[in-house]
Amino acid sequence: MKFHFTPSEDALPPSQVHFTRLSAEPWSDGRRIRVNLELSPFQQPPNLILAVHDHEGNEVSRIVFVEAQETSLTFTMHLRGSALPGHYSLTASVSYPEIEEFNPTTIHFSVHPATPE
Repeated sequence: MKFHFTPSEDALPPSQVHFTRLSAEPWSDGRRIRVNLELSPFQQPPNLILAVHDHEGNEVSRIVFVEAQETSLTFTMHLRGSALPGHYSLTASVSYPEIEEFNPTTIHFSVHPATPE
């Protein structure tokens, strides 16, 4: 299935696409995070690569969007393994077939012990 994409008039070329906002909000269960991101307008839909690492540098979650069609996305990432309360980092990068990952943005967040519902 082919999607029709129409860029906005202020769209940037691939090498200039970047994140304008990135946030991570842990869920109360301590096993998931809600990610909100916004991108600059783009001429071509970018691939997005996001990875969460624990305080020891181990990757505990990863998601890849192929040819993202929207400049604003909200989604949930699940933390693999025995996710523990502690400090984590979320790194998001843009890529295109002709350009490897670039313009990485990293934020840090903390996961607290799960709260009973």
